[in-house]
Amino acid sequence: MKLIIRFLLLAFFIIIILSITFLLLGTYLNQPVSDLQDKDILFTINAGDSLSTISNSLANLKLIKYPWTLKIYSRIMGTQAKFKVGTYRIKTDMTLIKIHDYLVEGIQQLYKITIPEGWTSIQIA
Repeated sequence: MKLIIRFLLLAFFIIIILSITFLLLGTYLNQPVSDLQDKDILFTINAGDSLSTISNSLANLKLIKYPWTLKIYSRIMGTQAKFKVGTYRIKTDMTLIKIHDYLVEGIQQLYKITIPEGWTSIQIA
């Protein structure tokens, strides 16, 4: 009986320690990388880009710390193939989760153009 109680107590403490470790690790990995606050970087996802290509590009631009963190998070969320093609304006103070959600939702950089009234289609082209 005492052996079972000791085993359960040991298992409980191991679970608590592992939970705290994963919580702290997740918090550390989700911090913004760049010291350049309030700077925007244009990031483009092209048709056919894989999750590895996207995560490596983000790491090269210093928007995420490690490429594998985005890969693991995407696999956990089930969004490996849901990144939308386009150009995005990503702020340097965004966290990994915000960047992931931004790219999956497809919140792209929009450009405003003005076509003067009376122009023909040839002039517009």
